[in-house]
Amino acid sequence: MPPAGVHFNGSVNLPDTETVMREISSRIPRGVRRVTDGETGERYYWIMFQVQKFAAMPDFQSAGMREPLPGVELPPMPLLRLADGVAAEDVHWPDLGYATAYTDSYQVFRRLQDDGTIAPGVRFQMQYPTPTAPIAGTFVPEDREGLIASYEAALFADLDRALARLPHEQIAVQWDVAVEFAMLVQVANAVTAAARRPVNFFSFTVPQAQRDSDYFAPLADLRTEPETELYFALVPYYPASQAVGTTAEQVAHIDKNLAKTSAGSRGWGICTECGMGRVQADDVPTLLDLHRTILDAHGANR
Repeated sequence: MPPAGVHFNGSVNLPDTETVMREISSRIPRGVRRVTDGETGERYYWIMFQVQKFAAMPDFQSAGMREPLPGVELPPMPLLRLADGVAAEDVHWPDLGYATAYTDSYQVFRRLQDDGTIAPGVRFQMQYPTPTAPIAGTFVPEDREGLIASYEAALFADLDRALARLPHEQIAVQWDVAVEFAMLVQVANAVTAAARRPVNFFSFTVPQAQRDSDYFAPLADLRTEPETELYFALVPYYPASQAVGTTAEQVAHIDKNLAKTSAGSRGWGICTECGMGRVQADDVPTLLDLHRTILDAHGANR
């Protein structure tokens, strides 16, 4: 089945929440089930929002700077360790800030949906990192295991505050799990098997040049429920450098392998590989338009 939906993984490099929501709503008039606030301002670079809070805590001290990852463009990342005399169980995490930001953004969402800018039925999407990402990305190896549990508790407490403030029927929660395609199939299967509630959606990374059938083959082993929405990163960050015909081949590989799953053929949607927070601001409108262009060319309603 051809793609019919659109998903946003979080960040969008535009000035503020209202601009993000207006641009998405005007440029992609169909297929949007959830709308992000764009993680604008201090949240623009994923876990750096948390790293900045960690660096200001008296419980930790500097252990230098993290070594850059080969081939990955990242801002300078501090490496932290527990301060002298501080045990992991004694750490007092601050307000992590997500619930406050999402409460503010929801008010913008509600106003724009009430005035018709955002379509009825679209939900407000909140994004959280897994506890592992900020801890493993910031602390020396010997301190990570001791900090994971208490940070996880703080992260879930923040989510609980957001859920207590916002109407559940109008919101969605995304957990950011940054792994490659084959591993994400395994993660999706494990989460589906263990979850005590329905899992509404998963999004899968697809490098823009990837058209090898072997890359998509693990998808045949997917065991999510038939009603779980699936999104694949067929929206390239650099469309001018993508070979002609790549998207059509990617669509064919996805359809072929979804047909082999236990749920059989199903509708699915498109997204970018990650967020759009690190895309040049001038390029964001073009990327948003590209979502619509791909649906028009390859989608269910073409």
